Order: sequence, then C-alpha cells, then structure tokens
Amino acid sequence: MTKTLAELEAIVRFRGDFRNANRFPSANVQGEIQAAFNEFYELVVDLNEGYYDTQATLTTTAGVGFVALPAGTWRIRRISRVEGDDFHPMLLLGVSDIERFSARQARPTGYLPTERGIDLYHTPDAVYSLRMVYTPVAPTLGAARDYYNGWEEYSIYGALVRLALNEERDTREWQAQLDFQRARIQRGAAQRRAQRPGVSVALSTDQVSDPGTARVITQIEQAVGRLQERRERVEVTTDLLIGRNVIRHGLGRPCLGYTITPTFLTIAFGHAIDTDNPNPELEIWIDVVGSDQFGARVEIY
Repeated sequence: MTKTLAELEAIVRFRGDFRNANRFPSANVQGEIQAAFNEFYELVVDLNEGYYDTQATLTTTAGVGFVALPAGTWRIRRISRVEGDDFHPMLLLGVSDIERFSARQARPTGYLPTERGIDLYHTPDAVYSLRMVYTPVAPTLGAARDYYNGWEEYSIYGALVRLALNEERDTREWQAQLDFQRARIQRGAAQRRAQRPGVSVALSTDQVSDPGTARVITQIEQAVGRLQERRERVEVTTDLLIGRNVIRHGLGRPCLGYTITPTFLTIAFGHAIDTDNPNPELEIWIDVVGSDQFGARVEIY
C-alpha cells in the first residue's frame, strides 16, 4: 500500500490523540516516524537479504590505491572485478591482512572499507571496473512510498511508542502492537527465503521383545527426532563486530546453535552465544572478541 509521510503523520496523530499541532509540531512527529522507519529498514535488511540492495560500477585509477563509494552507501554486500563477461569476487580484508600484499602495483584482488571508500590491494596497475552490490542508507520519507504487506504499521507504532515515552504515557498497548508487527516481518522473512534442499527422515520399526534391541531402537528414534528439529535453518549475512551482536532469525523458537563462515582469515577472532538474550525465539546474541568480521555469513538452526 502506498503512503506519504503526511499520511503516516495523520494516522499517528489520530491513533495516539496527538492532534494538538502546537504541542506536537509536525517536525517532531515526522522525526519520530522517520526514526521508526529507520529501525524498520534495518530489520528488513537483516532478515531479507538483498531486499533493498542495488548495484554500482566503480572505476579504478592506475597508481591510486583506493576508490570512492557511491553516495549513500551503508552496507557493502560484495565487490567483484569485471573482466569481459566474467566477475571475479574480491576478498574482504582486515587490517591484519594487508601486510601480506607487497607495495608493487598489480591487479587488485582484495579491498578494505575505510572512511574514504575502499582501499585496494594491490594498488591497481591499470584501469579496472568493479561491480559493487550494496545496501543504501534508509531513504528520507516524504513522497508516496509503497509498503509491502502493511509494513507501514511498524513505522506507525514505532512512532507512537516514541511520542508516548516523551509524554510519560503508558506504552504497553502500542509496544505490544510494535512487537506483533516485528514478528510478522520475521515470519514473512522465513517464508520468502529460498529454502535449501533437505532430506525428510523417518523411522519405522516392528515390535521387538529383546530389551537391548529395544533400547538401541529408542536411541535411534531420539537421534532421528533431533535431526528433524535441526532441518530448519536461516542464513544471514551481517557485520560481526567486537562486542554483542544481535541477529534476528525468524525461526519462531530458540535456536539450537549457529555456524559462521568468516570473510577473511585471522586467528584473532572468537565468538560465542550470549545466554543473557531475553528473546531467544526472535533473535540470537553472539559475542565477538579479537577482531571484526564484515559481511560474515551466519547460519542459525
């Protein structure tokens, strides 16, 4: 459904009884709507990989060891060097990795995100075209925007909670609605993600009289049950930073575990589940020490 920022503001004012324009200026109300939308945008990006992604072509300069990024770049998904009709994925590097590249100029095979853009390794010896897939920053609301499957409700209730907190009003009802909208997005993400091929396992046995055989069969049945529980998995590509990382998984139950596919090799990378997580059925908390891993693939089951 299509909604403008002005229409969202009108809905927020009506539902929250924030009609007094002097007490609740339009700039304040719209600012809270934008803040709620930014939160919604990040939630969708985390759960629906590639939903808002776009592409850009970067051109290197011979002898220059970096290239600027497109305006509004938020998350770099991947960068590939273009050679004819072929794409050659470039390696995302960490600070500890760059010393293994010599100072000579050559075909760039890796990159390091920095404030000025991406530093290239090696420094290009010629002009190269790079294809970058990235997530842009959340757009500024204003003109009509299409919201998939009623997703505008997240921004509405997020704004209501923020405005009510400023007035020290009870937010429990609106917070419950916000949590409901979050859960809807999480369930939808799990359903629209392409599922990996799986194998359905079942065990059928006849009655046996020998106690030892029956005990072994029971153990096998329990193992099959555990295997069935592990079939549902969610894959998320995210930046794992030192400290606590909150990843929404949409499984609808506490996860049994996770695996991480790092994007660059370093011995200074450790991680573990944070058991202080109060919402294990919605998200997983992973604590990271040692070094960051940008664009890591996390498989949660």
